[in-house]
Amino acid sequence: MSKRLSVKEKPQPHQLGFFFTVKSACDDVLILVKLEFFISVAKPLRQFLAKFQTEAPVAPFWEFYLKELLMAIPCRFLKKEVVKEADTFEMSKVDPADKKNQKHPKHVDLGFDAQDALKKVTEKNSAGELCI
Repeated sequence: MSKRLSVKEKPQPHQLGFFFTVKSACDDVLILVKLEFFISVAKPLRQFLAKFQTEAPVAPFWEFYLKELLMAIPCRFLKKEVVKEADTFEMSKVDPADKKNQKHPKHVDLGFDAQDALKKVTEKNSAGELCI
């Protein structure tokens, strides 16, 4: 008897890699806070790209807007003194992992919507500072 060629079985969702990514995101209490923070960082980037992705010669105007953009993101989680002392090119030398350069977690600028979502999560689930 000859064996029939078996049609490759369709993999079950739990066998796929992205399933675990989505599952862990669904289990994450702070997923909405994380997404709102991502949106608050992405908005200025989107505005920058919308302004400068054009056929017009806009390269001479990049410097001001790009410097403003590159300095705005570290200002969210680094101390003002550290950011003010560092020039745009010196920012690459600043160690964001160093505790003395970081703001206290309560003073980190998450964005309005992310802070609102965090407030709702902490009230609902009483998530502590350790989770965050």
